[in-house]
Amino acid sequence: MNCRFIALPDPETVSIVKRIFHMRCMGNSFRSIAAALNQEGIPSPRTLYYQQLKKKNIFF
Repeated sequence: MNCRFIALPDPETVSIVKRIFHMRCMGNSFRSIAAALNQEGIPSPRTLYYQQLKKKNIFF
């Protein structure tokens, strides 16, 4: 197998990703996970991307 890509965890988001997987394994719905993250002010991947670029998210 010749794989040209290696996926590396993003140190800024790895804890959130682990939390999402844990919440889903505990039976939480995708909607309830999203609601919890939104309530805590955790940005979506797209919003985080634009924040890192220091640009406005054109979708909001």
